[in-house]
Amino acid sequence: MTKPLSERLTNYEWAAAAFPSAVPGLEDVSYCSLDVLVIPKMARHKKEAMEFIAYVNRQEVMEKLCKSHCKNTPLAKVSEDFLNNHPNPYIDVFERLLSSEHCQSDPQMPILAETYAEISNIAQRLSLLETTAGPALEEAQVTLQGKYEAYQARRAARGK
Repeated sequence: MTKPLSERLTNYEWAAAAFPSAVPGLEDVSYCSLDVLVIPKMARHKKEAMEFIAYVNRQEVMEKLCKSHCKNTPLAKVSEDFLNNHPNPYIDVFERLLSSEHCQSDPQMPILAETYAEISNIAQRLSLLETTAGPALEEAQVTLQGKYEAYQARRAARGK
């Protein structure tokens, strides 16, 4: 049984809040990742797959699934039960950020995988105290700019 929200809020050594924006006056800027359900083009049981997707997207089912995964929901509106009985006592912060007009998902860029790898490398080097943020980010900028220019050159060679 889930403890009351008031008890859960006092039982943590951490809290959640929106990260401050570098742009004055811009609030609730956040990154939003997502999980998706799709029906493959060649699926044999498309009708049943669509029925399953419809079932999962019912509010009570989606909220139960998201609570069990300790995630926020893709729903525009959530129930009081979801907010009050979610394992994360700060789920309301994540729900607010998700509905913000300043919430963004992965940028559409051709070197996204390389960017993630470079950021992971920076994080590891920082945690091992092998570098500091400024030089690591400058190095990543040079590396990723080179990869982007190489992508653009390949694209131009294909006539695109």
